[in-house]
Amino acid sequence: MLDISVASSRLHIPPEHFARRPQFRGGTLIDTGTAYSGIIQPPTKSWNKHSYHNLTRIHREDFNLCYQRSTVRKEGYINLPTITFHLRGADLLLQPQAAFFVDLTGQSDRRDDDTVIGAYQQTNQRFMYDLDRRTLRFGPEDCSRTP
Repeated sequence: MLDISVASSRLHIPPEHFARRPQFRGGTLIDTGTAYSGIIQPPTKSWNKHSYHNLTRIHREDFNLCYQRSTVRKEGYINLPTITFHLRGADLLLQPQAAFFVDLTGQSDRRDDDTVIGAYQQTNQRFMYDLDRRTLRFGPEDCSRTP
């Protein structure tokens, strides 16, 4: 991971926060066995410095990136921003349905030094791993349709 955008606002997170380090530490994992994405703490602090239209930050023990709508009516995913994970060579664009729960963002706070893109954020995306070339490709796909 190189950076994160919320809507069209890039957070400008210093790249060293996402860098891989010796002994398999740091970096970004794409893991279908992890339910929700987890982001290391320094980027979540950058994220929380931004204000988002109709969203108020609230504190929850399990999720540091937790917001509540400032309107009382139920809006579903209307007016929620997209989230983009900027990766080397490609951007993973998350529509609000894959990025947010109603009243709860789908990104949890990570305790240590790696960032994980979890299964919920992989919704309606096809990931293709080419182990021989050591590449990853992905793109949007309607996973509700069966071939």
